[in-house]
Amino acid sequence: MYTWLREQDIPYGEIIEEQSIKALASRPLRQVTTWQTYDISGFTYYTESKDKKSMAQNSDVRCEAKDDETGDIITYFGFIKDIWELDYGIF
Repeated sequence: MYTWLREQDIPYGEIIEEQSIKALASRPLRQVTTWQTYDISGFTYYTESKDKKSMAQNSDVRCEAKDDETGDIITYFGFIKDIWELDYGIF
């Protein structure tokens, strides 16, 4: 996917959407920051290993998605194993 997107020679652009697409096509920086706890949108999430050491349990996640073929809502459950922060060099 990255190769095809890079080959499109997308200009950097002036609006945030164009800049975001250009950055995504360029791949993230090689340095990856990892976290055991992460706050986003007013919620705090923990990795499963951090959860085992804490009184507050918040490593399980649930996501609902619509099946395009049947229109059914499917619910996925899981646990956060790792939290990675990728840097695309924008914003």
